[in-house]
Amino acid sequence: MEIPEKWSAEEEVSPEALYIDPPAHEAPSRFLLIGLKNERDLRHRFYSLPIDTPAGEIVHYFNVGSHDQMEEDSERIVAMVADLVEEICEVIPGQIVFADSAGLKVRFSRPVTFEDAEELDDFLDDPMAASDYGLSFLLMEGGWNGEPPVLAPLIGKTLLHLLWDW
Repeated sequence: MEIPEKWSAEEEVSPEALYIDPPAHEAPSRFLLIGLKNERDLRHRFYSLPIDTPAGEIVHYFNVGSHDQMEEDSERIVAMVADLVEEICEVIPGQIVFADSAGLKVRFSRPVTFEDAEELDDFLDDPMAASDYGLSFLLMEGGWNGEPPVLAPLIGKTLLHLLWDW
C-alpha cells in the first residue's frame, strides 16, 4: 500500500522516542505520529498527516492488530480495530500518536470518564474479544474485575495503548 497522498514520511525516530508522544507539528493543520509500515520502513519514523485524517484510515495503513495473526484473520482484526478506534475517538476526542502492526496509542484531549467507558460498553459487547482488540494488557494490568464497564481501567487516563505483542 502506497503512502496516502496528503501524508508524508519523515525522519526515523530513536528507540527512546518510541516511549514518548511525538512533538506538535509546526503547521496547525497537521500532526505527527510515530509509525512503522512493515513493508516500507526499517525503523519507526515520524509521519506527518492532515489533522482531520480518520483514525480508521491510520489503523488500516499501519495494519494495526495484524502482528502475529494468521493471514486469514489479519484483515478481519484490522477492520475490527479500525471500527473500535473510530468509535472511541467519537466518544472521547483524541489523536493517534503511535501506530504499527503490534500497537497503537491514542492520546485523548481530556481524561476518560465513567460515562465515556459506559457508552463504549455498547460497542464492546464481547469482552472475550479483548485480545483481538488489543485490550488484554490494559484489562489485565489495569485490574479490570470483569464487571462493566469493560474500559474501566481507562477512567481518569488520557492515553489508550492497544497491544498485540507483550
